[in-house]
Amino acid sequence: DDATNGLVSVMKAFDKDVDDVKDGIMSKINIVGNNFATSNAEIVTGLSKSSAAMAAMGGSFEETVALFVAGQEILQDENSMGTALRSISMRVRGYDEETEELSEDLANIKGDVVDLTKVASNNNQGISLFTDESQTKYKSMAQYLGEIADIYDEMSEKNRQELLEKLFGKTRAQAGSAILTNFEQVKAALEAMENSAGSA
Repeated sequence: DDATNGLVSVMKAFDKDVDDVKDGIMSKINIVGNNFATSNAEIVTGLSKSSAAMAAMGGSFEETVALFVAGQEILQDENSMGTALRSISMRVRGYDEETEELSEDLANIKGDVVDLTKVASNNNQGISLFTDESQTKYKSMAQYLGEIADIYDEMSEKNRQELLEKLFGKTRAQAGSAILTNFEQVKAALEAMENSAGSA
């Protein structure tokens, strides 16, 4: 039942066709579960909690799995990890993850993150959530967090803590830190999924 419910959740969120379930979903989950410090069941639980919100941000199924795995390898709590992905995808759009409504407190979170991520290596420009200056198109969550992960070590400890709380919320900051400090596993998981056909 859990597997079926998880698959239905993923299919609906990422608009996957029934014919694409075996290699488009199951093989990808299977190869990641077999090669990283998580299990197929944990991945499905995490996806059940985060898929709809991540898809609303334009994230792909593969990116969502990869981000989950990076954090899960350290956190080892699939419920918290799935909820953390849901939280960030809602918070960057200005929604409170508890009430699911627009929040004045989160209205400027994107600008706050830019300010917190101004470091020498990016000429104090900071990391933007948008792909262009018109601020009409969002980066994928994997690209956005990857750019933050690249400069994370350059940030002061105070700015890192504030950034985690802004993006993930106070109760999910540890999960956010797990993703950012283990981000090389996002790339490794994406690569594994590219060659996963037949794994299921």
